[in-house]
Parts: sequence; C-alpha cells; structure tokens
Amino acid sequence: MSLVLVNHSYKRFTVVEFPSEEDSAGNIPVEIVPTAWLTEDRTQTHWPPSLLPINQLAQREAVVRENWTLHQVNILKYCGK
Repeated sequence: MSLVLVNHSYKRFTVVEFPSEEDSAGNIPVEIVPTAWLTEDRTQTHWPPSLLPINQLAQREAVVRENWTLHQVNILKYCGK
C-alpha cells in the first residue's frame, strides 16, 4: 500500500472525481478526500468500507486502513492549508 506523506507543501484535501462510477446519464461522482488518502502517483484514492462514516473520517483525515479499497480518480483541485 502506497501513501502520500502529507507535509506543508501539500494541500490537506483534494477534490476528486470517480470516472469508473459514471452513471447512465453521464454524471461522475465528485468527493473531497484527504490528500493523504491518495496513492503516491495520485491516480487512485483509498476508500473506507461503506459501513464507516465516510464524511467524518475525511474531516478527521483518518489514517488509511488495510481493509480500505482503491478507486481510480481524476484530481480536480487541491484545497485546504
């Protein structure tokens, strides 16, 4: 598992879209995730199991766990200090 180390040169959060989740109307889901959840090459994000409170985990910048899945993403914007 490869993680991006967050330091002061990185923004804390990243706005990403999930192209593989596009629906029949052409809508692509967009989420704000902690930058630390991105893989080193920034093409995927770790995502917690659906039973966990994802918004709370993201706000707290939770540490990625082994049972989290990887999802292909496109980065739209970095934000936060």
